[in-house]
Amino acid sequence: MATLIPPDPRLAYDPPMSHDALPSPMIDQRGATVATRAAERAATRIATEALQRIGAEEFAARGVALRRRAGLLSPMQKTGVLAGGYDPMPVPMAAAAFSGLARSIVARAWACEAMIETAYTGGALSALAVPPETLFRAANFIRPMVTGPLAAPRLGFYAIDLIRHPAGGYAMLRDHCAAPAGLGHAVMLRRLTAEMMPEMRAAVTLASQNPLIERLREDLHALAGGQPMAVLTDGQGDLADIHFLARLLGALVLRPGDLAMIGDTMQVKTLAGGQPLRLIVRCMEDAAIDPLEQGGSPDRGIAGLFSALRRDRAVMLNAPGAGLAETLAGFLPDSADLPMGDAPPSDARYRFFAMRLASGWEVLPGGLKLSHDAAGAAIMQDIWVIESGDASASAVAPPRAAPQAPAQSRLRLDLPSRIAESLYWLGRMVERLDHAQRLLTVAMVHFADVSGLAHEATERGLLTELLVAAKLLPQEWSGSLRPASALRQALARHRPLSALVQEVTRLVSVAAERFSPRMLRNVEAALASARDALAIHDDDERAWPILAQALASFSGVMAEDAAGGGAFLFVEIGRRLERGITIADMLAHLMAGKPARRDLGIALAVELADAGLSYETEYGGAIAPEAALQLLLHTADHPRSLAFQTQALQRAFAMLETASQFAPEMPAAPLDTAAGLLIEALRAQAEALRQLSNRMMRDLFAPRPAGHQLGQSSQERLR
Repeated sequence: MATLIPPDPRLAYDPPMSHDALPSPMIDQRGATVATRAAERAATRIATEALQRIGAEEFAARGVALRRRAGLLSPMQKTGVLAGGYDPMPVPMAAAAFSGLARSIVARAWACEAMIETAYTGGALSALAVPPETLFRAANFIRPMVTGPLAAPRLGFYAIDLIRHPAGGYAMLRDHCAAPAGLGHAVMLRRLTAEMMPEMRAAVTLASQNPLIERLREDLHALAGGQPMAVLTDGQGDLADIHFLARLLGALVLRPGDLAMIGDTMQVKTLAGGQPLRLIVRCMEDAAIDPLEQGGSPDRGIAGLFSALRRDRAVMLNAPGAGLAETLAGFLPDSADLPMGDAPPSDARYRFFAMRLASGWEVLPGGLKLSHDAAGAAIMQDIWVIESGDASASAVAPPRAAPQAPAQSRLRLDLPSRIAESLYWLGRMVERLDHAQRLLTVAMVHFADVSGLAHEATERGLLTELLVAAKLLPQEWSGSLRPASALRQALARHRPLSALVQEVTRLVSVAAERFSPRMLRNVEAALASARDALAIHDDDERAWPILAQALASFSGVMAEDAAGGGAFLFVEIGRRLERGITIADMLAHLMAGKPARRDLGIALAVELADAGLSYETEYGGAIAPEAALQLLLHTADHPRSLAFQTQALQRAFAMLETASQFAPEMPAAPLDTAAGLLIEALRAQAEALRQLSNRMMRDLFAPRPAGHQLGQSSQERLR
């Protein structure tokens, strides 16, 4: 779409033809109907014969496999009208019938584009017979977007819903101009039905979608000017469709919070700072795109985007306000070939998609048939535009050469900072949840066996202080000794584990696009089991075994399935930072006080780290404080030692392009075992790790734009 930019952007919008001369199929309707029906019967016969060769049982099994495959390709939560399953049975349509229909759809797309451009560029609305008061009161009319022509037509993607008349022919239900949904599903379903039904695919020659898709990609990437392009979503709607569309276009999936206007440039917030971005494909409603000019919550939109669009500093397809053509559809020219129709919600609809290329509007060969099954679930079927029936046609396109594996050993910093930050905090929150579950499990054992022995009272006191410090018990518990029943009652009132599980679930949802389908399914299933167990039992203790299994599942997925050098590197960094802080704080707390209390505290630390077997294997006998500290502080191969965390962080930061910014700040594990000095060293270690986390949040996840840094002179900003 590079050539979509008018030769002179200051020229008034000039549609390709007058509204009275929009293209329409000028053919004999009676003859066309007869020919169309004959072609459609032939197409249906070809598909039916192929289905009979497959067999009913095998076809049903293929359908199950297709839906499973679709779920693996897109684990995103689906909502909305297109959220139903895929039906493997394609809907055949003769090429002759589609050709006439496509001409009418193109005419409708041109009419919608003409209305939108005329309304927002100050053209003659009288040509469209739209009263000014009707226009200005329209729900989708955005007054701040009234300006001259933009860098590209405001309408880039168009979809139309049709119904089929029993006697033949189609009628129009509605236009989709604001954020047309379903294109990603249409292309993905075509691919899957071709894979799962090769016998049917081999029996026909289909009008290919690939040439149009390839030209669309070329135009969009040219319009992007060599910069990445993005599909913008607010997290609502059919996320599976949105992600399929992004893959189709080779675009990033971004949320409004991932973007910011820095000066005259729209930038993506990445780990390396702001990266310029010019082209956005909109997959969200108009309501909060620019809070600066529309009002609303600043965190839901991109402040200053309208100004950038007006000044051609950015391009958005479909532009804000494009939904105006939907609201004012009654003022568009009537079409004898696609009259307006009305259908009950239960009737099937046919959705076709058109794209605004440099050469004009073109319709995707095929589309979606949308219907409902007996249970009311939405069903999608692929529409096959059949050019001919040829049993010798190739069933599968020739395979492409495998791309050469990139030689990359470090994580690229063009990863959106929102994703990296979410994964980082996911690692930290999972580690907090793990520590809380371990702490409560050990505490419940010690609280249950109440006796008058002094060392047991000391252990319960130490555990109470740790529980309060971890915010698992209220502050009033500090300094008191209470029975296990009181601990259970306090946990039932506060439900701290439930809150942690909910936060982990939220972070997984935010970063779900970086999980593979299988990873996400395993993690979500484990979290769902933990949530259900915590919801069923008022006493959290009874849910702890299931919670421990959920945490083990998460750790296994991260260890076995997550790419060590990819975005999940930030999960590892978050976990190691949180565990390092926890170990240092816990040991400093348990070692404070008299020597007898210190020795009990160190033994308790071994129990909390589940390091009893490791200690016995390495040292044998009763726990000696010096040997236990050696294990918990300096044993590099023990996963719950402080040295293990610091070395893991060093390795993780070495895989970042900006390792030099953070690696020198990594503190080494303290060596001095003298009680007072060691406590101070441990506190300093915990504080250093917190400061490292703060610097990551400030300089890596939310870097300040150069022109906005405090203390910078105007000459430096202009340099």
